[in-house]
Amino acid sequence: MNNTCDIIIKNVNANDAQHLSYKFKTPWVEARRECRLVDQGVEIIDNVCILKSFISAEELKSKEFKSLKDAIKKYCTKLAIIVTKNEIKNSNSSPLATGG
Repeated sequence: MNNTCDIIIKNVNANDAQHLSYKFKTPWVEARRECRLVDQGVEIIDNVCILKSFISAEELKSKEFKSLKDAIKKYCTKLAIIVTKNEIKNSNSSPLATGG
């Protein structure tokens, strides 16, 4: 199962947005986030691919599963993007646009 989410936060700027990007792969999941500045604002692309949906009791005790938990804690919790509004004249667009 593969899930991709592409979000553009329009008319904003975010310093060091690329620091929110990551990539990791385990036997169960492969995940990637790209966060970058684009002409319209800040683009965030999340891609998660479930490689194996069942985790056995034995696998829960493995180094690979600990790596998965550590990666989720590092990259997917306690995140914030602080943005500043760009000065764009005559812009009637919504500040948030989602793609799908």
